[in-house]
Amino acid sequence: MKRIDDGYATYFTFGANPAVKFWEKNVTPPGVEGGGENDTTTMRNKNWRTRAPKKLKTLANSSTTVAYDPAVYADVLTLLQVNQQITITFPDLSTVTFWGWLDTFTPGDLSEGEQPTAEITVIPSNQDSAGAEVGLSYADNAPDVPAGLTSTDGSGIVTLTWDSATGDDAYNVYRTQVSGEGYVLVAQNIVSNTFVDNSVTNAETYYYVIRAIANGVLSDASAEHEATPTA
Repeated sequence: MKRIDDGYATYFTFGANPAVKFWEKNVTPPGVEGGGENDTTTMRNKNWRTRAPKKLKTLANSSTTVAYDPAVYADVLTLLQVNQQITITFPDLSTVTFWGWLDTFTPGDLSEGEQPTAEITVIPSNQDSAGAEVGLSYADNAPDVPAGLTSTDGSGIVTLTWDSATGDDAYNVYRTQVSGEGYVLVAQNIVSNTFVDNSVTNAETYYYVIRAIANGVLSDASAEHEATPTA
């Protein structure tokens, strides 16, 4: 289901109907609560009341303001009070997934020229449809950091190569002449794992890093590689 224009890149999806997406106006993933303390004081205590942490953890309810497409209103009704996997996808494509249900859906006023919003409450159940205990899981879906960066140095030219990774769409190349800082983008959206830099000066030292791009998300920078073109 296409989102309304100007929606945000963080959104809720529901296992029972992935077509329904709630685009968050305020990002409020469920919090984790320890539940307080157990009193372990006994008659043998003399000076201090002792306490111990509880063993069970609690996922707090998530209440948030979301943008939505009014076309999915009927579908939203079928999600209420249905225990299912709920996923929150963040702008960097990392995800938080947990079992729970949509407990409330309260649409806001619909005004011309304004994005439709609603208040929703999601309650974590911490158990799957079969009743088995399942906790929250987090997945970092950012691209892998490029590895194996090397170069062949010639006269007025540095040819960089690196290992490509499955799932990478393209790569950005960054350069500096001060190791570890001041990197400047010199090439972007390269679809191969090779780049020829011919804007260098012989006998000067350059430092390069590579970042992968996958689904519009940048990886962390690769290990730095030093190169010095020579005549």
